[in-house]
Amino acid sequence: MRKHLIFLVMCAFFTLCLIGCTSGPSPSKNNQDTQQSANTNDKGTQINKAALTVEKIKEKYTSGGLGKIANMYDYRNFILVEYLNPSNIQCFDLYNLETGDRDVMELGCNAKVFDFSSGDRIVFESDGTNQMDGQKLFPYYITYTRAKEVTGSENDFSCGMADLYKLIDEEVEFGVKENEMISDLKVTLTGLELEFAPQKGKEGEFYSGSTAIPVMKTSYDQNKNQFVIEVFSTSISPELLRKAFKEQNRYIKSVQFKEKGSNSSVIINLKDSAKYYTAESCNDEEFPYVNLIFRNSI
Repeated sequence: MRKHLIFLVMCAFFTLCLIGCTSGPSPSKNNQDTQQSANTNDKGTQINKAALTVEKIKEKYTSGGLGKIANMYDYRNFILVEYLNPSNIQCFDLYNLETGDRDVMELGCNAKVFDFSSGDRIVFESDGTNQMDGQKLFPYYITYTRAKEVTGSENDFSCGMADLYKLIDEEVEFGVKENEMISDLKVTLTGLELEFAPQKGKEGEFYSGSTAIPVMKTSYDQNKNQFVIEVFSTSISPELLRKAFKEQNRYIKSVQFKEKGSNSSVIINLKDSAKYYTAESCNDEEFPYVNLIFRNSI
């Protein structure tokens, strides 16, 4: 009887030892699920364990030689960095803090962020100045879009330009060359076109490099409801000076020309429907022209 009791006690002891040994470090199913979910976001996509931080991004520019940071913008898990690269060209880099992905947007023009409310579409507003050659277009929008993020690629985005409309009383200066001549004017459905040709003896300068419109500046006389384009170092062809432009459209009543010194002015008598305008620099094979467009609303 005593031997039987000792045997039962020893069995109980070994059972407790076994329970103590097996109840320690092995993870439960719940712990495994929790650990696995920590590496996955709510969309089920894999997250980079070495996730970026704003501090890590800043280090890339302060010590990595990418350029000098001018501004930083954030939207959800995205950081948009504005900076000048070593060639003093304005660039923007988009970072995904979750995946560590980086996409480069080298604009090459003076621009500011206009709309950053998505990680797949960013709109910039350019003042038109090309940082490579100094040429200046009328201000415009630049839109970068992508269908989806491709981790590891720095060129997910495609780029497009769109017209930017200004109020008619907002002055804008744009254009490139000088010593040109206004050779023709055409009234269009929504505005007008001004075509340019070389002044006599200035043909070499006109065709040097590529043809481009001369420097011009817009202004508005509210009392007369006149929109004026002053074209610098540019003359007017004698035929245009003798011609009276009374052709109208939904925004224009009539057009007049005026020369003063080496500059010329195109005076547009507007209808009340003209509230906004934009201008496009164009080239018709040999001769450059500017397409002026009016609108009632935007």
